[in-house]
Amino acid sequence: MEQYSLSERIKSGLIFLVLGQNYFNKKSPLVEMIRKEYQLEPTSKTHDVYLGIQNVEVIPWIRNQADNLLEPDSLKIISRLPWNGVITSEVDGIVERVFRNSWREIYAIYNADNKIIGSLSDRNRLAISCLFGTINNELEGSHLPLTQLEFYKAKSNAIRMISKYTQDVITPFGTIIIDGYNPEDDWLELEMLFPLVAACREGQVHYFGQSISSRNDLWKSLVEKKIIIEYEQTFAEYLAVEEDNRNLDIDELVYERENTRRISVHNKSFSIPKNIYNTTSKNALILDDSIFVLDELEDDEKEDKFRYFLYESGNKPVWEGYKWGFYFRRDIEEKIDKKIRKEISKDFNTNPIIIEGQSGAGKSVLLGNVAYKLKLQRQFPIIFIPQFMRGISYTVILEFCEWLEKNCKAERVIIIWDASVYNEEIAQYIELNNFLMSAGRKVLIIGSSLKLSENIKSAYTYESIEMDIQISDAESESICNVFNKYSGSVITDTEIRAIGEKNIFVACYRLLPPSRRSLRRGVIDEAKKNKVTLKEALKIKQIDETSVFCQALMKAGVFVPNEANEEKVALDMLLDYICVPAQFGLMIPLNLVLRCFDSQYSVDIAKKIDELDFFRFIEGVNGEWEVSSRNSLEAEIVINSELSNLQKQMDIIKKIILEIRDADGYVSNYNELNFLVDLLKAIGPNGKKNKEYLPYYNQITEALKTLRENGIWDSRTILQESLFLREYAKNLNVKTQKYEMIVQAQELIRSEINRLVEKKQDNFPHMGRLYCEWASNLGAQIVEKLGCEVINENEISNLYKELIEKIQYARDYLPDSFYALDICGWASLEVLQNRKLSNKLKEEIYVEAVSIFEQAEITYPSFCMLPEYNVRLMQLNDAYGEDKVAKISFDRLKDMGTGAGIYARARFMTRNIKQNTKLSEKDREYCSEVLKFLEEYKEIAYNDVRCLYLIFKLKWLVLTGHPVLYAEKQTVKITQEQWGQVLDLINLIIQLSPERSNAVLKYVKAIALFNLGRKREYLVAFKELSHIYYPFNRRIIMSYIASKENGEVKNFTGSITSFSGDKKAIFYINELGIEIPYFSPNFVREVHALGGNYEQIEIGFNFLGIQVSKTNTSGGR
Repeated sequence: MEQYSLSERIKSGLIFLVLGQNYFNKKSPLVEMIRKEYQLEPTSKTHDVYLGIQNVEVIPWIRNQADNLLEPDSLKIISRLPWNGVITSEVDGIVERVFRNSWREIYAIYNADNKIIGSLSDRNRLAISCLFGTINNELEGSHLPLTQLEFYKAKSNAIRMISKYTQDVITPFGTIIIDGYNPEDDWLELEMLFPLVAACREGQVHYFGQSISSRNDLWKSLVEKKIIIEYEQTFAEYLAVEEDNRNLDIDELVYERENTRRISVHNKSFSIPKNIYNTTSKNALILDDSIFVLDELEDDEKEDKFRYFLYESGNKPVWEGYKWGFYFRRDIEEKIDKKIRKEISKDFNTNPIIIEGQSGAGKSVLLGNVAYKLKLQRQFPIIFIPQFMRGISYTVILEFCEWLEKNCKAERVIIIWDASVYNEEIAQYIELNNFLMSAGRKVLIIGSSLKLSENIKSAYTYESIEMDIQISDAESESICNVFNKYSGSVITDTEIRAIGEKNIFVACYRLLPPSRRSLRRGVIDEAKKNKVTLKEALKIKQIDETSVFCQALMKAGVFVPNEANEEKVALDMLLDYICVPAQFGLMIPLNLVLRCFDSQYSVDIAKKIDELDFFRFIEGVNGEWEVSSRNSLEAEIVINSELSNLQKQMDIIKKIILEIRDADGYVSNYNELNFLVDLLKAIGPNGKKNKEYLPYYNQITEALKTLRENGIWDSRTILQESLFLREYAKNLNVKTQKYEMIVQAQELIRSEINRLVEKKQDNFPHMGRLYCEWASNLGAQIVEKLGCEVINENEISNLYKELIEKIQYARDYLPDSFYALDICGWASLEVLQNRKLSNKLKEEIYVEAVSIFEQAEITYPSFCMLPEYNVRLMQLNDAYGEDKVAKISFDRLKDMGTGAGIYARARFMTRNIKQNTKLSEKDREYCSEVLKFLEEYKEIAYNDVRCLYLIFKLKWLVLTGHPVLYAEKQTVKITQEQWGQVLDLINLIIQLSPERSNAVLKYVKAIALFNLGRKREYLVAFKELSHIYYPFNRRIIMSYIASKENGEVKNFTGSITSFSGDKKAIFYINELGIEIPYFSPNFVREVHALGGNYEQIEIGFNFLGIQVSKTNTSGGR
């Protein structure tokens, strides 16, 4: 064994570590937690559990558990060595964390195509080859495999990564140490490792663990050739014995990895003694003079180096990154420089400078830049304590300061401590400052903290500088310049502000994926600290039930004396209850969230929440306070890390739903119901996480049902309850159960509509959404019926007719919404694409569907400009085809006395005419020919609403040359006789569909009555029209103005009778004998005498009635 003394090889040559997945020397604690949390069965290999994860949403939770795992002591011992390279199959990210220290930079390599940054012979830059990725990295190609296919790809990548460690790299003097490796329970198979091991010489490979010789012949032969040396102990145990026997001094190895360590003070360079350096570097990073000789940046490395800077800077400063310009400037830097100059100028008693800011504000990177800039001045010695260094020895820091003052004549030592403390933890900065000053040392401590409460600020003496999370214009420009120069992509500063929502945390998280790990960890740590604070604050206390505050809580339903409710949840979950809705950007009413907890509260609950920077408060429209997280991204990070098990989120959501009420008891609170509806929409079928939440929709409907039975609901919650029922039912496997649930959802809607009609509350747009949901339920029933082995066509036909009826109702309330048409489209396509149905039924349904779309064009012309409208229409045509309907059904349907065939043929005849724009004379003539065709079958066509709508549309095109509502303030060339024909046609349509609002047709009818001089009737018509719902942006548009039969503008005379406010004048029109308004602020601002005569008044029509369109401005003077 002496011939191959491992200790000597470690001291004299390159050393490489191959670390397997068994480095805990027991079952992986992370894998065990995963199995327990998600109730997973054991797998053939321990880590195969990852290949069975179906839902990637659980990954953030696993990451959080991995970050909180305690590092095994054996790994800490191994990490102390100055390794030249590490190859590992572990995927939990612990190796990277443990091997990071004050004197070594870590470069994690995940892809065989990537260049290994730094030299494998350089112990200051440790390349860790993560063969199978890691749970902690989100970058493409760096995460661990989650499927069998991904595993095969990762395995191929791993083989290529291992091949980079050739004999040219390792050299004959290099040593490979294999530890924590069990080939029978490791993704790294022996066959993958053999090419590396077999190329080595005698004594180069040292394996620690249970012997493999008895299990593999090839390995046995390599052992017999003494290429592999086997040890029954672990490598950590070996190192401990060697150090005890003084055969190995790891600290000496670390110090001697370079010849000297020097530090500059007042432009003079001094050598740091070995003992001083070794002890100090275990507690802090010493900014020695090696920072002045950093490598230059090669063009082919800049993207990789930039990514590494983003990835690593949250752990410890990457000094090269500051030199190469990877850092972007912050507005706060000038303030910090002034504070530093002020404190350094003091003779002795300096105050610590604390940079305050929320997690993700960029404090760590900023402090690294402060240290780097101060170092370049060569005036003061600087030590930097990163967050990963814990348990700092004040005595060691003191000894280093004493050496600097005595030997280097240092006037001041600058200590930058990036502990990112929270509240009372700030005391450690003050304690270190006082400890060093009491020993006569002159220091300046610069630290970091989360935002501190006012109580903390008043309790300690320090210089505070608050870091703004919002991105300024200058910062946005700086980010843009750095990003465009080094990321390999291009973006504008405007895009940066938009993507990042003007928030530096959000911008970095979305734009710079390598930074996500540290950003995410910061938010999670802050959330945990807040939880501890809340848990301490929300203690049950004896409070005065007669106090004003207590009475207010009782009124809000937060505090109820002597109430015992075991269902109330643990107080430390308050943050989760706020974050669940906050991840969707929602503010939750404060009274509501507090009501979810124990009924007895200390009077400072709301105040304590308000002190925590993680939360944001606003006062709602009704004076009620609402609370949320700082932004939705942070809330989502917290929820994903702690509540990735969606059932836990559902439990919170259900609890919130069941606590909806107001101060007077179980009566609907509009503010809380608004929040509930927004929450339901966020988790519903149209939400961004609909697929994840879908299996839990039945739980939501049960909670809504309970709430409804307690008398708390409105039409919006009924709509959501029905939607959740229908969507959940669609994914059930039992057909009868599925159909029953869809019908149940429909009955909810039917009952609510009946209630609104009875209470005469049915004249509002929300009725349209209820009818849309009803139609959707009917469509879902049609889909289920079509899936039966034997299809009853009568059932399909009846359901479809009812669906069309509900769509028509929906469109009366929502004429500008495409939703109703979309329901008609997909439901019709389900029928048309079914091969079991007869052509007869398909023909009727096709004609009905396209007729609905055509009617929509008349009532709301803007539809024809919507891409989705035209796509649906094209799908209908492709599914059955206008050609087929027009040629096959015409004769048969004509004989049966139905208008479907007539309509289909007429529509087919107009297929090449663009009917949504101004027509040419040729097209107008062709439209006349189609009208003649329809007149031939007048007896059928004039008794079919579909045909009548088409006749009206074509008639108007022929008379005016453009569609209805084509433009503003149009004149038309229509005779009295033609107006009479238009009026008769509209009356016939209204007579055949009296239940429809027909807003556009009634608008044209009122104009027709005006032109026919039927004063009493047109006044009634316009009044009725003003009460019909129509989108306001269209309602106020004056589409037509009064015109003569030759198409010229018709002028009227009149006078002003009054003014209403500063925008409206009232005119009396002599020829009409009525008063009408003129909305014109410019006109009203001018001086006009009441009663003045005007001779050139133009009159127009919109959905509000008759109004003055234009007048001369001199008439009243």
